[in-house]
Amino acid sequence: MAAMTTQVRTADHSVGDFYRLGEFTAYPDAANLLHRLYEGGFPVLRARILDLHPSRGERSDWLLAGRAALIGAGLGAWLGLLAGLVLLLVLPGLAWLDVVLGALLIGAAAGGVLGLIIHEGTDARRDRGEPAADRYRYAVEVETAYIADAARALGDRAARTPTQLPTGR
Repeated sequence: MAAMTTQVRTADHSVGDFYRLGEFTAYPDAANLLHRLYEGGFPVLRARILDLHPSRGERSDWLLAGRAALIGAGLGAWLGLLAGLVLLLVLPGLAWLDVVLGALLIGAAAGGVLGLIIHEGTDARRDRGEPAADRYRYAVEVETAYIADAARALGDRAARTPTQLPTGR
């Protein structure tokens, strides 16, 4: 893997350059590299772990939760409609419009709530049709001014160029 330097805007809106030390398919592996940097005396406030999955984040999580609620409401409405029709067949003296609309609304509400509960109960996980290795990717990056310090902290005291740092794979 080729070394990568990225330029990002930090929380205080200053521009900082970061050098990617490695990419990992498991978060504990990325955290292990950060721990090795810490044990080597590297100032870990100058490093970060990035989640490289493009669809993760607060906005997409809320969109997925809304989608789950809508799907649940739709399925609940169908089940409510079915229950209302069965109720009309069993008790023919009821006002059919009230029963059908009531069952439809109650089913939609219950289905929407159930869809949200199931979505959150599975921790919002779903198979996006991607290979498992691509589903979870994390990168460890350090500020470019600290590349030499990172190389020393990782235990190799020989002079290394940035592209010779461990990739984590």
